[in-house]
Amino acid sequence: MYEKDGLNIAYSNDACMWGRGIYFAVNANYSCPNYSYKVPGTNTYEVFAAHVITGNAYDSGSKSSTAYRAPPLAPSGQPHDSI
Repeated sequence: MYEKDGLNIAYSNDACMWGRGIYFAVNANYSCPNYSYKVPGTNTYEVFAAHVITGNAYDSGSKSSTAYRAPPLAPSGQPHDSI
C-alpha cells in the first residue's frame, strides 16, 4: 500500500516467491486481475504503476526462497538494493 512516506511492506505476505517484499513486474497483466484493487462500491479496479530503479540488484538465478527478509550482502559488505 502506498502511504505518505512511500510503499508499506506491512501489507505484503510471506508466501511470495522471494519472501516478504514489494514486487514489480514489467507487464501489468502479470499481476492483474489477481492483485488489482477493487474500489469499494464500484466496478472500477486500480493498479499502481511506477517507474522502478532496482539499484545494485542481487541475482538469485532461478533459486527462489521465501526466507528472504532483505537482500543479501554484496561482496563490498553493503546490502544489495533489490533481489
